[in-house]
Amino acid sequence: MAVANEEIGEVTLDVSFAGQRLDVSLARAFPGRSRSFLARLLKDGAILLDGKEAKPSHKVRGGERVEAEWPEPEIIEARPEAIPLDILYEDADVIAVNKPAGMCAHPSAGHTSGTLVNALLHHCADLSSINGAIRPGIVHRLDADTTGAIVAAKNDAAHRALQEQFMARSVRKTYVALCHGVPLRERFVCDGRIGRHPVRRTEMTVVRGADEGRAARTDFEVLQRLGAPGSGKRGAGEEERGRKIGEGRAAEAADRGGVRSRSLFGDREPGASGQRFVMVLARPHTGRTHQIRVHLAKAGFPILADPLYGREAAMPELGLYRHALHAWKLEIDHPRTGERLHLEAPLADDMEGALRALGGRWPP
Repeated sequence: MAVANEEIGEVTLDVSFAGQRLDVSLARAFPGRSRSFLARLLKDGAILLDGKEAKPSHKVRGGERVEAEWPEPEIIEARPEAIPLDILYEDADVIAVNKPAGMCAHPSAGHTSGTLVNALLHHCADLSSINGAIRPGIVHRLDADTTGAIVAAKNDAAHRALQEQFMARSVRKTYVALCHGVPLRERFVCDGRIGRHPVRRTEMTVVRGADEGRAARTDFEVLQRLGAPGSGKRGAGEEERGRKIGEGRAAEAADRGGVRSRSLFGDREPGASGQRFVMVLARPHTGRTHQIRVHLAKAGFPILADPLYGREAAMPELGLYRHALHAWKLEIDHPRTGERLHLEAPLADDMEGALRALGGRWPP
């Protein structure tokens, strides 16, 4: 692949990109820029293909010359916004919420509003300042499209106490995910080290070398073995959830080729009983970026509708337009009293609808 001059925004697309969507090819050619950011520039006419404007869906032939005019860097600020919060617990020291899909933890380039920090600044009189003005109160994070329990600190003393618990790994985190495959074992462990992907720099991967990446471990347990779509019924209106989030992701997944690794713990093909999917419980002992998603993909059970590590970027037949991962339970020691807090976030509507459509039940 030709190496892009990312600073001035110029590259000749390699012939290996032939047949791909233009926005997908650009995301690979300019790994420091997000696909949504590049698609927006294409629509604004700020990226030219052989001197002409082109659509994000344009099919690349290979050999085309790309010229991009990068906008001035955004000034990122964290401002209060009146965003509703689903509060699981709150007192003078901490606040725990059930984060919805599509919400980033804090402002960043391309996501300057609508974040959890924006909502917390509006709701809370005070937040800890340890992580600076852009990430006040943030002790840990969830991926933007991961739903569920997340805790924030209202003062620096609470922040330090919670931070120490995460570092000591005394925080107990429990997730649930809907996955492809039929594991042979009811319980299995993934402990592959996780590092940055050598080519797709926005992705993580399991690395081989003992001195590569960072140590990671996730314990998994099969909660429910599920059938084919249509084996259950979905509630009215569930199909509407997240269509905008998932728009265009299916094409990206097809162009990337998805995850095709052989399972380490069982067969991913449908069993004799028609089982094709599972709901798994995941307990990560470490907190690496995308850890559960990467470990499940490596084990051969990619999460449904995961655009980075899965087999497809959306599953409209199940009403899924984001990866089916939910932070279900979070156990921490209260930073002031030491009392053990057991926080539980109700399963997101889209995942519960998909689960029932596959013949499953909630609670498990």
